[in-house]
Amino acid sequence: QKELGKELKVKEGLERYLNIGQTNRKLQEESRSMLDDSKAKIALLRMQIERIQRQEQVDAGMYGKNVPTKVEVLVEDLLHRLRKEAAIAEGARNMIRILSSQKKSDGKSVAQAFDNQMQSEEKLDLIRLALSKYR
Repeated sequence: QKELGKELKVKEGLERYLNIGQTNRKLQEESRSMLDDSKAKIALLRMQIERIQRQEQVDAGMYGKNVPTKVEVLVEDLLHRLRKEAAIAEGARNMIRILSSQKKSDGKSVAQAFDNQMQSEEKLDLIRLALSKYR
């Protein structure tokens, strides 16, 4: 929870920095990337805290008959990862579209966006495969 508090402060600071908007484009892009990373880490930390709290409740016997099995928890985690990775893949597709539509596009940036999209698509396939195993 301490780490979550720190990450929330980082996110807040980056949002304030981006709202000022008096920096060059490259710095803003890096800041946006850091902000996205921070948001992803916050979501992950919240999920981990929730999972730990749920497990503590299960261990204490407070859940009664509604105790999720390990498979259910695993499927829930896989679904979360699937949604997250799908968003990353969509972002990569958007970047490719934006960079390709520019008259003077940077080949290195387009290649990197393609690589990111391919990695995300591969991760999505693996997550779907894991989900099909547990469903």
